Amino acid sequence: MVKHLKSSSKLRKLGPFLDDEGLLRVGGRLERSDIQYDAMHPIILPKDSTVSKLIIDNIHRSIGHLGRNSMLAVLRQHYWILGANAIIKTLIAKCVQCRKYQGALGKQKMASLPEERLKADDPPFTRIGIYFFGPFEIKQGRSVVKRYGVIFTCLNIRSIHLELAHSLDTDSCINAIRRFIARRGVPEFIRTDNGTNLVGSERELREEINRWNMNRMQEFMIQRHIQWEFNPPSASHFGGVWERLIRSVLKALFSIMHEQNIRLTDEGLMTLFCEVEGILNGRPITEASNSITDLKVLTPNHLILQRPGESFHLVCSLRPTAMSKGDGGKFNILLICWWRKEYLPLLQNRQKWTKSERNMHLLIST
Repeated sequence: MVKHLKSSSKLRKLGPFLDDEGLLRVGGRLERSDIQYDAMHPIILPKDSTVSKLIIDNIHRSIGHLGRNSMLAVLRQHYWILGANAIIKTLIAKCVQCRKYQGALGKQKMASLPEERLKADDPPFTRIGIYFFGPFEIKQGRSVVKRYGVIFTCLNIRSIHLELAHSLDTDSCINAIRRFIARRGVPEFIRTDNGTNLVGSERELREEINRWNMNRMQEFMIQRHIQWEFNPPSASHFGGVWERLIRSVLKALFSIMHEQNIRLTDEGLMTLFCEVEGILNGRPITEASNSITDLKVLTPNHLILQRPGESFHLVCSLRPTAMSKGDGGKFNILLICWWRKEYLPLLQNRQKWTKSERNMHLLIST
């Protein structure tokens, strides 16, 4: 039959033949294989046939709206439709379920940074974010118990403070905040997730935080004149300032734990938290220069420990007396020299969401 076909015909490469029932099938090169006859010689159907479109539509639904390759694999077990790729592409483009699943997410231009991240005239940890992470399994006698980590991050200088929490109840959370206040001072502003949008966390972590007594937490904050704000639900990007730091904390924690390959105790885990805290507070937060004559990079430890030494040289005077006296102990001299000139310009660029888009509207049909 091939000799009667034109050289430009799409059927010529398939080696078609008519079977005993008068159906046009693919000849192909698989005659010596042990696969089923329909898969070896599938029935050839034209592209514009209604039957072809119905077959492809039925396969698309039966395999759970999977993609083109999955549909072709099932289709060619029985049929060889000419131009099947074009039919499948058109079908997927018109399928409501596929358009919902594969639709582009709504975007909007990235907003300006919040005010609490741009104030430069207060000590470290004046405005913080809090987040729970874990759990960690530790050895206690002959049993294994769970412990959790609490990260406090300064919204201005990106320094961190880690605390160990024995549970996720309200009392444990308040005690962690009390230990932080005793060592770092009373913050003026705290931002946290609201507990229901901890999407990437353990299910246990979400359930326990949902049981917190928010009235007791709010009363504790009010007594200390602390402003406490929650992120909106389903808005994880509001917590990006601590989400990125948690990734660094977990990377350092698990790297050290896997290298030592030991079961930690409460004391060992707390010691590990302190060491990781020191490591991350020693990371650079300004760009490193390739010139040996330029200043060395600045780290959060320079602002927390007030130990500039040889690794920190500013044009202005940074004597200990100037750092500890005057203006209520604020770091005006240091922040004027560093914050506005070196760190703040690094926050200017939008890494994504750079274009203004039309806002979404809810259409209610009557």
